[in-house]
Amino acid sequence: MKRLATQGRISVTLAAVFALAFVTTGCKKSEREIAEEKAIERHKQGTSLRPASDPAFARLKSQASFLEKLHTNGLLPGVSKDLKGFFGADAGVYTTPDGGSTQEVVFWTHDKPRQDFHYIVGRAASNSSWQINKAWHSDPSGKVIEEHPVQ
Repeated sequence: MKRLATQGRISVTLAAVFALAFVTTGCKKSEREIAEEKAIERHKQGTSLRPASDPAFARLKSQASFLEKLHTNGLLPGVSKDLKGFFGADAGVYTTPDGGSTQEVVFWTHDKPRQDFHYIVGRAASNSSWQINKAWHSDPSGKVIEEHPVQ
């Protein structure tokens, strides 16, 4: 009987050792899985550097939406809706106490030679509509080629 109890304890101990070995090696992630997880984490950090609640980010997003809508509808002064390019905002922003702001935004074309279309975009208060206050076309050196009327 004693011998049977000892064999039983050995069997249970061996089973526990094998189960522990299986769990620890079976749960280990491969180098590829670890690299993929790190890449996903870097992407999440890169895309969420500015939370949507950041006022500067919200302003830029609203301003970009306004300009993209004008471009899509062919209403951006000096630029046809078929002209391919991208917007970039000047770092200098002039703000008012009630949340209004004015900023220079440039639409750069993908064409060669590059064309630059400049816009002074502003709004009186944070809850006001955006409007274009001034528009002009320049060459890459900054020389004004043509001023465009704004509404």
